[in-house]
Amino acid sequence: GGGNQGGGQASQQQQGQGHSQAVTCSTGVTLNNEFYALTGSLDATVKAWDSSANLQITEGHGQGVYALEKVVDAGGNTLLIVGLEKGNIMVRAFPSFTNLFSLDTRYTFGHAAGPVRTIVQGPSQTFFTGAEDGKVYVWQIQGDVAALLAKQG
Repeated sequence: GGGNQGGGQASQQQQGQGHSQAVTCSTGVTLNNEFYALTGSLDATVKAWDSSANLQITEGHGQGVYALEKVVDAGGNTLLIVGLEKGNIMVRAFPSFTNLFSLDTRYTFGHAAGPVRTIVQGPSQTFFTGAEDGKVYVWQIQGDVAALLAKQG
């Protein structure tokens, strides 16, 4: 049996053009009443899909993408947190995918070896990361980051 005890069904609505390597992570973002599914892959890209599975954005990251999460900063801007193969973390604006900053051991403490395997949104603009190095870090986005960086540009 197919396990259809509750009477519900799932069906494939549409298939978009996917990634060229394994999909390793996903998250959802609602922006202006529009839902986007975001997928990350070992092909070093993050792709944003609309609710009809139409590809909207593909953004390269230079290394495999292992984890994705969204955080909203104090100004209400949606930020995408991207955990990468070499242990660094990119913080990008959404939906523009503008790279706001990177968290890695060159600039701050961070995951030193291997991929960032998981990212979880926490309260008060925080997020937690866990990586191949066995460490878990808690990060906090302070202020209206997207607006501050837009003024510098």
